Amino acid sequence: MIPFVVLMACACANKKKTLSSTQKAVEVKREIPSWVNQRPVSSQYYIGIGRSGLEGSDPMASAKSNALQDLASEIEVKIDANSLLYQIEKNESFKQDFLSDTKLKTKLQLEGYEAVDSYSDATGFYSYYRLDKAAYQELQRQKKLKALDKSTTYYTNATTALEQEKYHVALGNYINALQSIEPYLNEPMKLENEDGSTYFYDNVLYAELQSLLDKMQIQRMNPIVQTTPGFEVDREKTQVLVTDDKDLPISDIPIVFECEFLKKKLIAKSIQDGTANVSFGQISKKGSGEIKISLDVMSYAKTKSPLTEALLLSLRIPGSEIAIVSESPRVYIELELKHKDEPKSTSEVKNGLESALTANSFQYENNLNKAHYILKLKANSSEAGEYQGLFTTSLSGLLSVVRAGDGKVIFTENLSGIKGVDLNYAGASNKCYTSLSKELNFEIIPRLRRQIMVN
Repeated sequence: MIPFVVLMACACANKKKTLSSTQKAVEVKREIPSWVNQRPVSSQYYIGIGRSGLEGSDPMASAKSNALQDLASEIEVKIDANSLLYQIEKNESFKQDFLSDTKLKTKLQLEGYEAVDSYSDATGFYSYYRLDKAAYQELQRQKKLKALDKSTTYYTNATTALEQEKYHVALGNYINALQSIEPYLNEPMKLENEDGSTYFYDNVLYAELQSLLDKMQIQRMNPIVQTTPGFEVDREKTQVLVTDDKDLPISDIPIVFECEFLKKKLIAKSIQDGTANVSFGQISKKGSGEIKISLDVMSYAKTKSPLTEALLLSLRIPGSEIAIVSESPRVYIELELKHKDEPKSTSEVKNGLESALTANSFQYENNLNKAHYILKLKANSSEAGEYQGLFTTSLSGLLSVVRAGDGKVIFTENLSGIKGVDLNYAGASNKCYTSLSKELNFEIIPRLRRQIMVN
């Protein structure tokens, strides 16, 4: 009897296993949830539905990301008529950038959401998430209060510093106070005074920052900087004076000197007497442009972002401009040419040099006192021998270019290997100097140009 009972027990067990497998198969073939085909609508929750195909390393994670992005898009961002953003809005792109940035941050900073359901089929994965609206709005309210508390601390420091005429400190605190509430610029920030009256804090903060900037001015010392390639635009030429509305100097103010023509942007702080200046170094191009000078408000921002920059640049920022003109270098020529140590005519070489200088963006200058550079050329041809009735001369010498004023040598070229051949030594010497003129025109002066100019 015992073997029969065992066989029956095994049969029953096998039957149970079969039923269990069938049940699992039924469970795998789950019906498509209604939320996959028809988006749920709720007054209590923000809803996010996301789908991902089977491609990629983690389709389930992609479905979740898409669902959260969908959820974030349900959180509407509006610009209130009493908000700072509404008051200062003059550029539609600024508003759109703010809204786009806010939506992106909303997705990245989502908290408190919950997974409701998920589903998969042969084509992909689906995720369903939701976020309680009341809980989300309360969390945002708490964040805004915290940001306001931080901002008002900066604001208090700013007003205290302003009373003490510490403009640098006041500016930093005003800008940090404004940046602390940047995520909420689209919302009204109505606060109450001790007497019960109300005001919009963000608008007052912006107005006071603008008032401080309006007290400051930047005065240029020189309206125009005249220079030429190879020379420096030194500090004295770019100096400005930073003062308040009582013409008193202000120190520690960061000033931007930006010149698109020179492709340079430099920053300097005003010192005790209110002056600030920069050196743009040696100029290497000719032409003209402007040096735009302004107070560097961005240096006060704790973090940099396109929105922060747009917000600060919407202010009236004190500034000035200095014109810069870089003319073609004027060159004075000094020649000492000889044959067998005896003076020789310089007209051919001089005419060739003038032509070469003009072709290479220089100006020939007759007046030494007006020249930027002095080109000195000393050369001597000597007899090198005769062969079958042909006479040869060779030339040696030195060409140097010095900067007028300080006499600094900026270019040298040793002259050697230049020869002339003719029926007599006098003719050979002339041929020698003709060859020198060609080398000056096609080789030496172009090298000089490349050394001090880029255009």
